[in-house]
Amino acid sequence: MKHGFYMTKTIAQELPFTLQAKIWEMTLRRERADKRDYFHIFNVNMEMDICRITHTQEVPVFRCTNEIELKSNKQHSYKIYVIRDDTPEGNHIYTMLFANEY
Repeated sequence: MKHGFYMTKTIAQELPFTLQAKIWEMTLRRERADKRDYFHIFNVNMEMDICRITHTQEVPVFRCTNEIELKSNKQHSYKIYVIRDDTPEGNHIYTMLFANEY
């Protein structure tokens, strides 16, 4: 089984790499635990040096919050989706995008 990981150009340009990596890590950790829901929702709040990431899913109901240190002098809030597409061959393709790009 192969995995493909993609992101929109906007994600690549605007989201710090450390945050991208953490979201991929949280997605894959959840996928190993339960693959029923293909739709991952991440609410990200950046406040100075702390970034709070809340990962939710609907089926089954899931909610997990992580904090990471992320050097930033800006305050931002993002809503990010990671969507899994399953191919007929059994491979998984993941796409990360901002909610407003959906």
